[in-house]
Amino acid sequence: MKNKPKVYNPPQRVALYCWIAALVGIGVLLFAVFYPIETYGVSPALIFLGFLGFLTALICAVIFSRLASKVDKMVCGEGLLAHWTYSPDFWARYTEAEHLRDRREKWGLFRLIAIIATVVGVLFLIVLRNETALKVVLVTVPGLILLCALVAWASTVSAYRYNREHVGDAYLGRNGALIGRTWHYWKLPASFIHSVEYHEAEEPYLEINYSAQSGFARGDYNVRIPVPPGHEEEAKNVAKALRE
Repeated sequence: MKNKPKVYNPPQRVALYCWIAALVGIGVLLFAVFYPIETYGVSPALIFLGFLGFLTALICAVIFSRLASKVDKMVCGEGLLAHWTYSPDFWARYTEAEHLRDRREKWGLFRLIAIIATVVGVLFLIVLRNETALKVVLVTVPGLILLCALVAWASTVSAYRYNREHVGDAYLGRNGALIGRTWHYWKLPASFIHSVEYHEAEEPYLEINYSAQSGFARGDYNVRIPVPPGHEEEAKNVAKALRE
């Protein structure tokens, strides 16, 4: 294998956190076994939580370690279709445009969730018509809306901050793409590409729409990869290769 370029590997960071969580889980389990707490039910609960946390974190650590290996192999050339380096000015324009698009999409989703939560809460009140239902709605609906707002805000700000602080490269492979500090992978079980399009524009870009499993739900993801000047034909060839 070629010498590994120094690039940020997102799954590797997640895998590290998962290994740490697995160690914490087994530590809690062993503590409850060797130093049982007299209070009734505490030690069995700690043993159960420690084992559950250890097992969950271990599985996640193995999965993300394998994904990290996929990233390493791709940036070293295995299945690599293109590698683009962006100038600071080009990346800054992409960062601002992507931030506006990301913010619009995520806050649009937040508004939809807020409307649905409010409608469900009102229907809940209409059906039950009692004081308990009112208390439940007044606590859960605003709480859910606030939580969704925090998630939308945090994810948008985090991505924007990373892109502003780090001028990114783009590695495009047959199995996935690393754009800046974001990793997209469409070769997991039950994952597939819906479409790949090359868009002519003042600053052309590739758009990849793919579907991937996330926990028990399926998510659809839309990736826009800016094409640096002089790489337009290469981008068209990448789009053609991913459609095959």
